[in-house]
Amino acid sequence: MVKARNIIVVTGKIKAIRENRQSATIIIENQGEKVTSYPIFSVYDTDLIRGFRVNMRVQITAHAENRKSIDFDDSVTYIKDFVVDKMERQKRMLAPYLLNEKISEYEGGFSRDRNTCLMIGKVFHVYHPNEDFTVVTLQIPSDSRMNQADVVCFKRQAEQAAEFVPGDTIAAGGYLTSKLEDREETMVQKQSIVARDLEYVSGLI
Repeated sequence: MVKARNIIVVTGKIKAIRENRQSATIIIENQGEKVTSYPIFSVYDTDLIRGFRVNMRVQITAHAENRKSIDFDDSVTYIKDFVVDKMERQKRMLAPYLLNEKISEYEGGFSRDRNTCLMIGKVFHVYHPNEDFTVVTLQIPSDSRMNQADVVCFKRQAEQAAEFVPGDTIAAGGYLTSKLEDREETMVQKQSIVARDLEYVSGLI
């Protein structure tokens, strides 16, 4: 048995910070995969982004949740949200090894951008429209609340994920993607957790 996990770690350069009275969004340029992506994160504790500015290199630790939204006609939709839990400046590669030297920790060369997701929870729903594509919705407990996260699976992982049934406990390792899609002449940012590795687990602690 293992602990539930809902962890996203992304490093990269801040492209934009948009703040209002109660929350903010932050856009990161991430080159951890073959195609550069620009994931958007929500910040509900704006103290987390104090002192940060555009073009700074940062490491973000976040979690996924499907946020419930009620439209004007009382219809219910669920919005994918990636919520920042921690944000810190990314240090240069040599910083941990030159502790006694008078150098800048943040100016220099950096390791390749990181883009990793770890989700461990119970299967809530499986959507499998064809053999090459499956979406698994996980319920992941976090303190007193229950978060939901969608994990997108392609090809070999799609076939494996299609065998899951509600109630199964699984682990999914992957990465975060972000791209613009044209929907009815409106550009919409689509973000997904894509699986690279899937496995059954015996249960949650």
